Amino acid sequence: MRECRRHQRKSVESESARMEEPHHRSVQAGARADEGVLAMPRIGSIEELRALKERVREDVRICRGCGTRIIVGLGTCGIAAGARDTMRAVLEELERRGIEATVDAVGCIGMCYNEPLLDIQQAGRPRITYGNVSADRVPRIIEEHLVNGGVVEEWVVGRLDVGGTDA
Repeated sequence: MRECRRHQRKSVESESARMEEPHHRSVQAGARADEGVLAMPRIGSIEELRALKERVREDVRICRGCGTRIIVGLGTCGIAAGARDTMRAVLEELERRGIEATVDAVGCIGMCYNEPLLDIQQAGRPRITYGNVSADRVPRIIEEHLVNGGVVEEWVVGRLDVGGTDA
């Protein structure tokens, strides 16, 4: 698991160094032009684009090797149901416990009536979707699912096996 964090840090540091070069400076959306906020580097050729694509693919491959991906639905339905608080609780609980995971915010997952939705995907295990995940439910899900390797069955609203078919 540690390899993922080190690799991500190394990638960020190398990209930061590239962005410090004058021809890679740009302004973030909403920022004043005189603030000179650094943003993504400009891509000057198709070769640079291909190289960036390969670096991103490698980063994703390594990060998936970390073992755990948590997905929180942050579409308008999820936000209205409290998904921002759920996302914040997930990040805080992972930090508090020192657990490394990839945490992604996605749009509508499609079960608006069960929002906030939280998926946990781990290598070699079924992808589990928990429904009605308020912030106060997050510690129990992290404890039972990630720490103890179990599933909080009473909150499960979906399950997808590793082969991609419903279990």
